[in-house]
Amino acid sequence: MSEQPPSGTAPETMSAPTPRYSRTGWALRFIAALHLGGAALIFFRPEETIEIFNFLQRLVKHFEPLPVPGDHFWLTIASAEMMLYGLLCLVISFQKRNNGILFTLALAKALTIMAFWYQFRIGTKYCAYLGAMFFDAVMAIWLILLTFLH
Repeated sequence: MSEQPPSGTAPETMSAPTPRYSRTGWALRFIAALHLGGAALIFFRPEETIEIFNFLQRLVKHFEPLPVPGDHFWLTIASAEMMLYGLLCLVISFQKRNNGILFTLALAKALTIMAFWYQFRIGTKYCAYLGAMFFDAVMAIWLILLTFLH
């Protein structure tokens, strides 16, 4: 006969998540929504997405506008990468132990930041590079904080 938990307590598999886990899960779902929404914009409305970046450029007026590409090869890769980030964040938002994956996502964001910085330094000074670096830096810091707070 299997042991039953004492009366009034839920079995371990039915226990409610801790408040910290809940906050981490919701934060990861928010990050997932940002990435999946951005991926959808890039994939389905690439010209409008580029226009959003160029709107920022017009406000700053110090950088070059991002050109609309003739073919969408690189936009397809970028949207697929953002979908992957979003789906990974969504999947791990439902797991209790995910520190290694969170830290790996933060490292991936750091690599993306370095790639944008490199392109900004050696190539045309697009405001979009800085905007993407800022977004990814915020996401990387957030993922690192979630890693250590979880």
